[in-house]
Amino acid sequence: MTGNWAANVVTISGSPSTTVGSPFSYTVNLTGGCGTVTATGSITVTPANTITLSSVAGTDGQTVCINSPITNITYTTTGATGATFSGLPTGVTGNWAANVVTISGSPSTTVGSPFSYTVNLTGGCGTVTATGSITVTPANTIALSSVAGTDAQTVCISSPITNITYTTTGATGATFSGLPTGVTGNWAANVVTISGSPSTTVGSPFSYTVNLAGGCGTVAATGSITLTPANTITLSSVAGTDARRLYVSALRLLMLHIQLPALQALHSQSANRSDRQLGSQCGDNKRISSTTVGSPFSYTVNLTGGCGTVTATGSITA
Repeated sequence: MTGNWAANVVTISGSPSTTVGSPFSYTVNLTGGCGTVTATGSITVTPANTITLSSVAGTDGQTVCINSPITNITYTTTGATGATFSGLPTGVTGNWAANVVTISGSPSTTVGSPFSYTVNLTGGCGTVTATGSITVTPANTIALSSVAGTDAQTVCISSPITNITYTTTGATGATFSGLPTGVTGNWAANVVTISGSPSTTVGSPFSYTVNLAGGCGTVAATGSITLTPANTITLSSVAGTDARRLYVSALRLLMLHIQLPALQALHSQSANRSDRQLGSQCGDNKRISSTTVGSPFSYTVNLTGGCGTVTATGSITA
């Protein structure tokens, strides 16, 4: 700043460029004429406002989950008497007190993210601002995308399940628990896929859980896989009964062709004894075959329903 005298007028003017020594006490000393005459005064120079990030570097450009508290963003200021804020997401507020700006809170929306904010200092000297951004990430989601009911299916052991799929948002992966041996889960490109062929029924029904990893929030999906064991068929009669030798009653066949009273009487008297003897001769087989045509007879029992193609075979020789 400078001083000037002209035409009996003293003028002090200019722009102070330093605050060092403020307040400045000045004196104007007149020269010439009679006497020693002075005038005094003072000029106080206030520094320009300043604002400086004082929280951890990067907090003024952070990413947070929706409804989760941000890491507080703080600035130290000089010169200002307050501050105004713009661009902050709903749920986040700014405050100025004792030369410190604090931005805090939990954003409740992702609409408009990323949010570019501005802090404008008020009072003091100069138009001084600070800017930053807050990116709000939505909560993870998971939704069944395969056919309804595939998340609660029943399958035969060792047969492939109908693939179970879920679409996800936000997550960067997934973990799986409760799946039967032979069935696995995978996450890729925001799709969960559960597939495979269960190899055991122990523990069925299997209640599984898919837990999303990464992103925001603790989000899971659950379901069940019920396993049906393979059909079985086991001989429960005496061993060897599935490969029997039976006999045709020769005496009864003879009676069909020979109509002699004596033979009829003989047959009538000895029919029971003859059948017992024949049965004894054939190993106590009680059923008498009525034909030998096609002997030996190979038979097959095919189970229907249930799981698997299961059969039992045997033979009957007449």
